Amino acid sequence: MKISKADCPEMIKDTTPVQDGFFMPGEFEQHQGCIMIWPERPGSWRNGAKEAETAFSAVIRAIAASETVYVAAGKRGLTMQKHLRKV
Repeated sequence: MKISKADCPEMIKDTTPVQDGFFMPGEFEQHQGCIMIWPERPGSWRNGAKEAETAFSAVIRAIAASETVYVAAGKRGLTMQKHLRKV
């Protein structure tokens, strides 16, 4: 579904996220896992994101030692899963 600027006023409420029951939990609070986004957006990462992929892989492995990590990735990121398999 695509949302245009004209649709936004109908979607905006007179309440805040806190009033609607949303909050930003602390890192120490119980949760189901961590979500990371694989670095692949063109123009956001130099050198084709090679260094970022290595760093993200290390961070993902470190976090995965103690909790579930969910990685959001496009097709290119899915083919780069070999970085995560290196131990």
